[in-house]
Amino acid sequence: MCCSSGKVKLPPILKPPEPLCSLLKGETAQSKDFVKHIRLFNNMFAMTSFKSNVICKGTGQGHILETCKLIVWDEATMSHRNAFHALDKTLQDLLGSSAIMGGATVVLAGDFRQTLPIVTCGTPADQINACLKNSYLWHHVRKFSLTTNMRSLTQGDLSAGQFANKLLQIGDGKVPEDPSTGLIIMPCGQIVNSPDELLSKVYPNIQQNFKDQDWFSHRAILASRNDVVEKLNVTIQKQLPEKEYAYKSIDCILNDDEAVQYPTEFLNSIQTPDLQGHNLILKVGAPIMLIRNIDAPRLCNGTRLIVKKLMQHVIQVTVLTGCAKGEDVFIPRIPIIPSDNTIQFKRIQFPCVVVSHYPFAYYLC
Repeated sequence: MCCSSGKVKLPPILKPPEPLCSLLKGETAQSKDFVKHIRLFNNMFAMTSFKSNVICKGTGQGHILETCKLIVWDEATMSHRNAFHALDKTLQDLLGSSAIMGGATVVLAGDFRQTLPIVTCGTPADQINACLKNSYLWHHVRKFSLTTNMRSLTQGDLSAGQFANKLLQIGDGKVPEDPSTGLIIMPCGQIVNSPDELLSKVYPNIQQNFKDQDWFSHRAILASRNDVVEKLNVTIQKQLPEKEYAYKSIDCILNDDEAVQYPTEFLNSIQTPDLQGHNLILKVGAPIMLIRNIDAPRLCNGTRLIVKKLMQHVIQVTVLTGCAKGEDVFIPRIPIIPSDNTIQFKRIQFPCVVVSHYPFAYYLC
């Protein structure tokens, strides 16, 4: 999908952009400058609790947008329409033009068959109303459909292509349900009958293999709800033969005037998808995932790690994914302020969650 009335034609990508990869992973001054500005650009659109972010002329952020030739918004179908409205008004102000997006070119990538914008305590109707399709901008969007699954094509795995096609058919509503159970029967893949059987299939002989970093880095389970993920993680951690450590957070309210209304015990009970719980239980060998950016691009939100040593104030881990794969690093406790909670409070805790399993709720951008 593309804005700017089609004035800019995007050429097809013939090969992976190796120069871009070297800029992201390199240690040169040019690479560091590139990563610095990319992080600044991405942080522009982090909405505050008031659902807005002010970018003014004359600022560093404003200068980047003024000189930007192309803006790519990935997973745009998950974003609230107000976020696009904010970008539209900001670009009009910065570029001095009343045209849509100030006349700049914006590419919006996404699939409406996947997760829609999250509306806290909202109904399905509220989610649909928050979609980009219900924005005044939608009439100015030109739609382009990608028809070839390049990932399954390059892998050369026939079963992977069949599975991808079946998912598309389910998303299009073309696969009938079993009238007796109301479930969809998958003709490809393997079916298990219980969570324990699933664990044994994905993580066989975990007591002997849990220290093998490569073995863990190629395994993950997807689940649809965070509570299911938590139960599975507790089950698999109990199978690890190492000693268990519990790390409790320090929680405090940001507004001193409201401190008397929210006792510490209540703050300790709060747990959201982007916030580690009050009581973090870990074992050596447990796979974990960062939920905050610490040192991009090496340690970012979504980086998978494996616990190597547990200490009082830091955790020593080995990186399983990304450009720092195989490195040993230390993770400290940091202040974390949840962005989607009506109560403004701060939690000092390790910025990680146990992720033997991935919930669909984690969409990392």
